Amino acid sequence: MFSADDITQGLTTGVVGSRVVCLDSTDSTNLRARELADQGTPEGTVIVADQQTAGRGRQGRSWRSEPGTSLLFSVLLRPSLPPDQRVLLTFAAATAVAEAVERVTRRPPETKWPNDLLLGGLKFCGILLEGTLGRAQTGSVIVGIGINVNQTSMPDGLRLPATSLRMVTGAPVDRITLLRSALGSLDRWYASLQQGDAGAVLNAWRARCRMFGRPAVVDQGGRKHPVTVLRLADDGGLVVDHGSRTETVYAADVTTVS
Repeated sequence: MFSADDITQGLTTGVVGSRVVCLDSTDSTNLRARELADQGTPEGTVIVADQQTAGRGRQGRSWRSEPGTSLLFSVLLRPSLPPDQRVLLTFAAATAVAEAVERVTRRPPETKWPNDLLLGGLKFCGILLEGTLGRAQTGSVIVGIGINVNQTSMPDGLRLPATSLRMVTGAPVDRITLLRSALGSLDRWYASLQQGDAGAVLNAWRARCRMFGRPAVVDQGGRKHPVTVLRLADDGGLVVDHGSRTETVYAADVTTVS
């Protein structure tokens, strides 16, 4: 169970966490954030659930969760960024969660393009960025974050090998402490983007990425191509080398090859 009072206690943020809504169970915190956005809820509102029954990842993939094990939350933002720069919120969120995890567990996560976090090469966190529709929601962006925290095993049949913070550290992790830390970091990186310092956000993400210089496979709608990952572009695209040419990809699954 989550309590808004517990989460906001000691939280010193400018925007993120202006309001906290706690749910025992919901289909998707992103959907609840969308509803609140249409009602004009304040920027920085956080919706956190103990369980999601229909959580989603990129390309409509499901995000499984059991009660009391995951950290599942969405943050409603109204950035003053140009539309083509709002994707950078994904990198801000990934960096914020990585910092929080490292502070709480002393284990440094690795960033994986475009929206995953890894520990020991295994996924433990996914991020889903969604724009909103409707007259009252104009300019709103929802940052959805799902973290495997206290699972002791992972289900079979996952698209990517996964883990949890507990499986990595061998000890349970306090979800409220982790959430409070992540919200504080996200607030700081969001402020950097709002102030025009996208370079700081991207460089922090790059410093945690282990994809650069490695062979990989780019999967674009089932069409797979071997490449070498070169770098992260300043607009959030991933620059890859096909051997005879380079390409910047924006919508693809990219998996490095050992």
